[in-house]
Amino acid sequence: MSVGLFHYHIVKPFACLGLTGPFWSVHSEIIIGTWVAMTILFALTAIGQYFLGKKKSAITFLYEAVIDWFINLSVDNIGSFQKKYFFFLTNLFLFTAFCCLVSLIPFVEEATRDLNTALAIALCSFVYVQYQKIQLHGIKGYIKEFIDPFVIMAPLHIVGELSKIASMSFRLFGNIVGGSIILSMVIDLFGSYRTCVTPAIFICIGLHIFFSCIDCQKNFLLRMIQKITQVSLNILFAVTWLQIVLGIGEAMMQSFVLTMLTATYLSMAMQHNNDEHKEQSHQSTEII
Repeated sequence: MSVGLFHYHIVKPFACLGLTGPFWSVHSEIIIGTWVAMTILFALTAIGQYFLGKKKSAITFLYEAVIDWFINLSVDNIGSFQKKYFFFLTNLFLFTAFCCLVSLIPFVEEATRDLNTALAIALCSFVYVQYQKIQLHGIKGYIKEFIDPFVIMAPLHIVGELSKIASMSFRLFGNIVGGSIILSMVIDLFGSYRTCVTPAIFICIGLHIFFSCIDCQKNFLLRMIQKITQVSLNILFAVTWLQIVLGIGEAMMQSFVLTMLTATYLSMAMQHNNDEHKEQSHQSTEII
């Protein structure tokens, strides 16, 4: 794994036109991982829409609980429920989470392991926040934020805004790749013995099936081999489940942090807009 950690199968679809630079290259594993994540999301959406229109069931309750959680997340961070913010934050969280979770599927790479995907997610968040600022303050109010209190501060404000893209993208990319590096280091510790792990798993499973089909209570040697096999299987499955739990936790944490940052930026924009309205109302009252 460590050998191919940053190496992808590169496809150059525009090579016939002479466009062979890095910008025109496509990482096939990342594209496949992204489309797998989107397919799962579409499937879960269709399933949820079906069950939400039916009678109450465990699946209906689960979907309603997830929706309520996202509603509370939106209200707690923004201050009020607004449908447009709720939809964007929910989609941002779910897309980021499933782009990370697809690595739990065999032979599928997590899309966020590529900086391009992390940068695209951060750009979506950044552009949406900037668009909402323009909607709230207008073009003049939006530009005024960059020149307030002095025009000379405009470059600093611009750099500060653009740094949000780097902060969100590198935070997501760094944490995902960091987990992959740690896992590859653990695998490298086994050295040449790592080639024996897969055969050992199949041997243990085969022995477990064999001992479940025969009566080995009367033979001490067979009982010992059976116990060793069970312990080995328990250790192997425990390590596998630990990796799965850590992968799910990492995906949820990174998605939550990215969503919270976006919600915070939206909340700051709305708070600034409310302060402007209060100031205008106060000035109007003084004039009257």
